[in-house]
Amino acid sequence: MISLRILKLGMVLAIAALLQACQSSYIAERTEHYSRKIGVINQFEVSRWHNRVITTNNQISVICDDVEKVDVILLSEVIAKGLAPHFKSVTGGDSKDTIDAAIALTKIHGNNFLVYVEVVENNAIIEPEETEPTTNYSRMKLILTVVDVISETTVDKILLTAETSNLNFWGNEIPELLASPIAYVGQILTDSPVGN
Repeated sequence: MISLRILKLGMVLAIAALLQACQSSYIAERTEHYSRKIGVINQFEVSRWHNRVITTNNQISVICDDVEKVDVILLSEVIAKGLAPHFKSVTGGDSKDTIDAAIALTKIHGNNFLVYVEVVENNAIIEPEETEPTTNYSRMKLILTVVDVISETTVDKILLTAETSNLNFWGNEIPELLASPIAYVGQILTDSPVGN
């Protein structure tokens, strides 16, 4: 009888300890969620057209569409760096005019997946000059097309919108603006637990 009570008490204490451990991460998650909602910190939205999971042992090329007024080489490098912790190998720093040219370059690199980046919208804080693109943005909207280059089929498209906080009047440079959104994209592409 006493051992049954001790067992029940032990189970209650174990559940209480588990709930206590989860509570701090829940509070942190909720705080970040509401901070994004009211615009105190940078915010982003990610939507996917499919939910294909790519295994972490794949080799990825990140290649940007060649557009004016955005440093596409930097953009490609930033996205590659953000995805790198989630995959065996990630190559960035390239741009091509077409997705077919990007697929061909990915094959040359020996990689089996391509993330082709298209800039849909970019709101620069300071209008760029003709000769040099700006690096500070209040908002960027990108389409990331994920292609299996072996079969040359599109396996997913990801719409990513990143915005600076309402308290930031100078905007963010590309690496700072896209760090959290790209890390999140890497997590959902590989189905990694959030926070790892």
